[in-house]
Parts: sequence; C-alpha cells; structure tokens
Amino acid sequence: MNTRSRVGGHGRGRRWFWVGALALGVWCHTAARADDAADFTREANYDGVVISPSGKYLAVVYRSEGEEFLSVIERVGQKHLSKLGFGERMGIVDVVWANDDRLLVWPSQRFWFLDFEVPTGEIIGVNANGRSKELLFGWRAGESPGAGGSRVRRAERTFGWASLIDVLPEDPDEVLIEVHGFSERGRSSQAVYLNVHNGRQRELTSSPVTEGTFVASSTGGVELSHGRNADDDFVLFHRAGGRGRFEPVVRPAPAGRLLPFAAADDARYFVLDDEDGPTDGVSLWNPTTNEKQALFRHPRVDVRTSLAGWSGRAPFAFGFVDHYPDYFYPDPEHPLAAMHLRVRASFPDDDVIFTSVTRANDLAVALVHGDRNPGTFFLVDVKAGTVGRIQDRRPWLTRERLAKMEPVALTMRDGTAVSGYLTTPNGAAGPGPLVVVVHGGPHQAQDAWGFDEGVQFLAAAGYAVLQVNFRGSAGFGREFEAAGYGEWGGAMQDDVTDATRWAIAEGVADPKRICIYGASYGAYSALTGAFREPELYRCAVGYAGVYDLPLMFREGDLPRTWLGASYLAKTLGTDRAQLESRSPVYNAERIQADVMLVAGEQDERAPIEQSERMRDALKAAGKDVEWIVEKGEGHGFLNPDNRAELYRRLLAFLERSIGR
Repeated sequence: MNTRSRVGGHGRGRRWFWVGALALGVWCHTAARADDAADFTREANYDGVVISPSGKYLAVVYRSEGEEFLSVIERVGQKHLSKLGFGERMGIVDVVWANDDRLLVWPSQRFWFLDFEVPTGEIIGVNANGRSKELLFGWRAGESPGAGGSRVRRAERTFGWASLIDVLPEDPDEVLIEVHGFSERGRSSQAVYLNVHNGRQRELTSSPVTEGTFVASSTGGVELSHGRNADDDFVLFHRAGGRGRFEPVVRPAPAGRLLPFAAADDARYFVLDDEDGPTDGVSLWNPTTNEKQALFRHPRVDVRTSLAGWSGRAPFAFGFVDHYPDYFYPDPEHPLAAMHLRVRASFPDDDVIFTSVTRANDLAVALVHGDRNPGTFFLVDVKAGTVGRIQDRRPWLTRERLAKMEPVALTMRDGTAVSGYLTTPNGAAGPGPLVVVVHGGPHQAQDAWGFDEGVQFLAAAGYAVLQVNFRGSAGFGREFEAAGYGEWGGAMQDDVTDATRWAIAEGVADPKRICIYGASYGAYSALTGAFREPELYRCAVGYAGVYDLPLMFREGDLPRTWLGASYLAKTLGTDRAQLESRSPVYNAERIQADVMLVAGEQDERAPIEQSERMRDALKAAGKDVEWIVEKGEGHGFLNPDNRAELYRRLLAFLERSIGR
C-alpha cells in the first residue's frame, strides 16, 4: 500500500482506473540504516476514515498490536460507539456507509502467497452502535444466528466475491453489488440488489462478458457492462433503459476505447476515452445516441483517478500525474471542487484526496500525503471553509527524515521520451552511490510521485534512488504501454540502461557504485540488466522475481487465470529462442555483478522455482549468491518484521558492493 487510503467507500470518494488485472507487480520494499529499518516497515496506525452520509459519525480503521479494527465515533463530542475486529491475519479492505446508520464492511485476509491483504469477497453489515452485525454476503452467509438470536436463514450462501456498484441513495435498505464466482478460469458476473439488513438478494442482470464489470446508471440500475474477451481485447455492451438484452457497442472509431465509470446524468456517462488522442482523457458519452463530448485530455499522461461525492455519481474532479499530481474540474464552481482547490493550496507540497463526503457535500474527509508525508487525515468543513486534523498515519516518519522525490524527463536512444523520479539523500552533493529501482507490473504499473517506504529508507541510508517509467509502463497512453509488448529484455531494458547512463552523465551517480534492484518484473529487469550491461552495474538484487521466461507459461498462477495465457503471449511473445535469449537464467555466465536473490517459499505469482533456477545457474557459472528465503511469505514480504530484516540484510549487501 501507499499513502492513498484503501478505505474510502469502494471508490465513493475516489476511483482508480487500472485496466487489466494481470499485473506482475508488487510494491518494491527496500532499506535504510539498519537500526531504522523497522520505522520504515512499521504499518500505519490508521488506514482510513469514512464520514457517514449525514456527517454524524466517523468510521475509523486503525491498527493495534498487529490487528486491524473498525471503530465508530460521533463526530461531535468524539464519543466512541462501537469497535469491530476480525482477529489475526484478517483486516478491513473497505468500508461503505449504506445509509445514515448502517455500515458495510469488506473484510480482508492475509494469504501466504501474496504480499498484501486481499478481500475475502464477503460483506458484513453492522449498525453504527455495533448492533445487528450480520454476514450479508459470502460462502458463509446465513450460517450464524441473526439479530436477536433468530436462526432463520436470511442471507444466501454465495460461493463468490462481491464488489460495490452503487449505494442506491434513493433506497436506504439496499445496495447494488457485482458478484463473481470463485473460479480462476473466470465466469459471467451478475448485478444483484443486496438488502443491507438481512442479506436477501435480487438479481438484476448478468454480464455478457466473462468477468464483466457493471456501471451504475443515475437511477440505480445498470445499462452498461464492459470487460475483456478471450483475446484480451476490451469489449463494451449497452442495454437501453436498463432493460432487455445487452448489445455490443459499435463506435465510429473502433481502434479507440471508451471505458465508462460513472453516471453523469440521466442520459450520459463519464468515460475514459482514447479515441481522439494518445492518452486517456475524460468525455461525456450518451450510449443511446453514441454521441460524445470531450471534456479534458492531457497530451502526455492518462487521467487516472476521479473524486466524487458520497454516491460516487457525477465526479467533481479527475486526477492525473504530470510529474506531480494534478486535477481537472468539470465545474470549478462545484462546492467540492472549489474546496478541493482551496485545501490543495493550503498544502502546496502534498497531494490532497477527498476520501469520503457527506450526502449534502458540506463535510469531507481529506487525505493529505506526499513524497515526504506518509499521510494525514483531515476533516474539511466545506461551508465554513475550515480544515481540522484528525490523525497522522505514520507520525514517527517526519518530513525532516524524508527526502524529496524530483521528477526527471529523459530521452532514450531512439528518441522516445520517458519520465522518472530521482530521490537524493538530504544534503548529498556530487556523484555518489545509486540504486536503480525498477517497478513491477510491468504493463499495469508505473512509478508515481508520493511516499514510498523503500525509496525513502534507501535515501535515509545515503543512496540516491532512480526510478524510470520505461516504455510499457501504464499511465502514458495505450501506445506507450503497447510499445513494451514483446520487449521484455529488449527496448524496455534499454530504457532502464539509458536512464542509468543519464544519472552518470548528470553527475548524480558514481559510475563504479551503481546497483540495480527490483521486485517481480523489476527483479527480472535487475538480473537482465546485470547480464546485458555487465560493466554498468556493480550489484543486482532480485526480489520475488521471474528469471526464466518460458517457465512463466507453465508455472505460477498466471497460466491458470482466465486471461493469463493470452496476456503472457501478448506481452512476452511466444518465440522460445528469443525468450531464452532474454532470460537471466540462460545468461548467468555473463553476469559480473554481486547478486542477491530474495524469495518467498509460498509465492504463487513467481514460484520459488524461478529463484532457485537463477541461483543454480549462477552457482554453475562459479558465482556466489546472497540467498534469502522466507518460508511463510509469498510474492513479497507482508510481515513487517520479515521486511525489516530483509532491509537490514539488503543494506549490508549494498555497503559491501557499492559502499555509502
């Protein structure tokens, strides 16, 4: 997780756009002074604050002694009304106020094969005072006694997971949810009305596409569904008036894509649109007439987020990252837009997100965060124009301890323009040791400005950190991302190499003291850089990585997923000879750098066999390997203590290889 709260009403306050869910990425966890490692890996005290539609209550998600809890307090007077917890290895991934007094909670669980907690797919309902707690949706729904001890089965057992489509502001007793069955191979999804008190379900419609997604209409129905077909192509469907069969939407510019995400009014929807330009802009689209009105498009970067009121309908702001976060306001006079602008002006060194808003748009919770700010929650009084602090997420990491993350614009050897970030230690001057950190993904991920625990720890330890959004990264338009397809170990790697040489030419990096590091795809890039540029990197660190590209088609969870095989074929290619020539496992003898390999024994995304093959290939080539394996971890280390120990060992490895 980064500083953006994961608890904010299932996107009611803000919505993220990530098209394509088969990313190979994990957060890159790195290091600092050995005795400071735990400060950077320690989990935030507060994960979210969600204001109720009336503004009467605040639902606060916080951590205590390693467990996560939900507490409801009265906004005026700060009286604590209830506390809800789930126990060890469980947490809360999202909280939604279904009405003025009823909360819906999406629990999460820590799985050993992932480095983050994931939703269980269940929904729990509970009143603000802690009473009438019911498991409303999920495979265990209906088993426990209901309120008052009744054992009448009301909620339906459903072997699937659910996400929110709409809170239905006009109906306090139901919400509209999207239901997917448990299946790695995928299945059609359903739009279902769910009673927030007893869990009764009423099916509205089914998606015509496997693992389809629905978009709520302005009246609480569903007119639109979209997803990806078996060829991993985006498809969009419409049913007029929210009735009858879904029909494919045929656009005048079929090469582009319209991605609807929120109702604007009774006839139109906000859509991400790249039909008329190189990036995802925002347009208004009428699915009945197929007419479109362009609102905003940045020439270089995609719109990535939206901010909306309690219902999630009619967003008031759209976010993009042009080096730093910025926003477009369709109506700058909208009270939330005007207040958002004012709060941003009060925190010019940070980003501001309204994570939840009241029904009347008179109160909001803001998360203020930035490169040197892990995040602080504020209560915003829109009418009074005031801002009051609620809680800091990581108060022990002060601004003075953290380093500035500066954007850089680079030109690659073939003229391609890419961007990145350079974080230098406070007070550093002249060429020094550099760690090139390559992000995971690679095609649904990007490096963006903001707080990063690993980058900040490295900077605190005296290392400059360079991150580059090589071609293939998300956020810079469809063509830029597609330019990375088939270029694993090719042009994508050239971009990382060119960025590294730029840091040398700019006097940032000592050419004899450079290390390359990454997690997941970034680990692949680190070891690929080591064999392709043996004179450039003094050390290479691969964390939860893939090193044998042909093996990816046979092992791991990707080949088992609905779109896994087509995703791999599209992004890697299928020429086995080329895949082997670009795999570090088959080029170990060319590596001169010191190597550290880090793996979780339970990793399903990049099975430990990948790391074992890399280790064995290096040993067969007569090279030593720093080898770190955690039995209880998966695709990255979730346990803060394990991560802190990794950071300490990583720091010792860097000191031996490139000093500091």
